[in-house]
Amino acid sequence: MKEKIIIKGEFNYFIFLKVSLVINLLVAFSLFEVLEDGWWAALLGAIGITFWEWVISTFLFVRTELVVTDERVYGKTLFGTSINLPFDSISSVAKTNILKKIRIATSSGTVKFSCVQNNVKVYDEINKVLRERQNGESKRETKKETLVSASAADELKKYKELLDMGAISEDEYAKKKKELLNL
Repeated sequence: MKEKIIIKGEFNYFIFLKVSLVINLLVAFSLFEVLEDGWWAALLGAIGITFWEWVISTFLFVRTELVVTDERVYGKTLFGTSINLPFDSISSVAKTNILKKIRIATSSGTVKFSCVQNNVKVYDEINKVLRERQNGESKRETKKETLVSASAADELKKYKELLDMGAISEDEYAKKKKELLNL
């Protein structure tokens, strides 16, 4: 059966640039008194630094992708590192509002995606699939336990019939009963 794509991450790099511009402006205007050229030079410096950060981040982020299917989460992280995480290996997922990050934890580490415009929707979908899988596992375990107990009862009934027919002794029946009922 082919896996079904549930949601794709939408990346917005302007989130990064907005945060960067604010930080650069704060730094530039805190140095305003130090600079002899005045506030105009500080403003141009902050905008210039932000421009170069935008150029660099465009090359870093351009290959970033995040896809959630019904079987796995896959994509490419910040520097183009490919990831493929089956839901069985995912232990938790988190989201942050700062730079709209998604963090996916596994037993071998954490994978982070930044600037995910629809990070709340992606987070909700991953959580939904994780919960469904956990509920499915617990239902299967309960069904398995029910089948085991039913088959144990059937076996016990057969041994009781053998006892009644005289094919086995009381001791053999008692021993098998303890074994089947895990006593």
